[in-house]
Amino acid sequence: MARYDRFTSPESGRVTRIHQEDLCQALATPSSKKYTADGGPSSAQAMGLMRAAEGNSRGRLIDALLFNYLTASTDAHAKNYSLLHPAQSRYLLAPLYDVASSAPFMKKGKIYHLAMSIGGENRVGWLRKSSLERFAKTHDLDAGALISRTDEIAGAIIANIDAVLDELPRREGVDRLAEMLRLRLVALCKATQRNIRVESTHFKAIDITRYRD
Repeated sequence: MARYDRFTSPESGRVTRIHQEDLCQALATPSSKKYTADGGPSSAQAMGLMRAAEGNSRGRLIDALLFNYLTASTDAHAKNYSLLHPAQSRYLLAPLYDVASSAPFMKKGKIYHLAMSIGGENRVGWLRKSSLERFAKTHDLDAGALISRTDEIAGAIIANIDAVLDELPRREGVDRLAEMLRLRLVALCKATQRNIRVESTHFKAIDITRYRD
């Protein structure tokens, strides 16, 4: 597998390391404060960094925040987002890494939180239309386009999750966790698709821990 932080010259074959720094480093924040709840970088600060970034980094960060929410990847803190610096004064968002869903391990009746919020909402199962509208307003985005993009990513997860899980080795423990993951993420994505299209009076949070294999 090729590393994204290495460049190989097609002429000489020389390999050059591309400098990388995570968001804690980029925002001069101690790694001990990698979580927003502990005073670390927020999604708003991350979005601010992307204003001067290349490679549609702002759009890719939005997609990453949405994907981590829709996959219940609760540990996506500031050290799990990085910037690549291909040249002096130039930077862009690095590809995602250390993505891990907590869905199969969530215990019934407990509310789980994402490391970064979207429009002030970080509870798994609670993202709604007003959350996306607040996020859009804060970052000067088109709310309708953001809602559509959320729906699109949720639909892509639903459409592709079975094929991805089929690549896992067939073992009893793996099979059980994979089925729990599938049930809970599909439920979360479908509920989110509904909740981002209705007004707050019709919003209904989803507790994905009630979905069991």
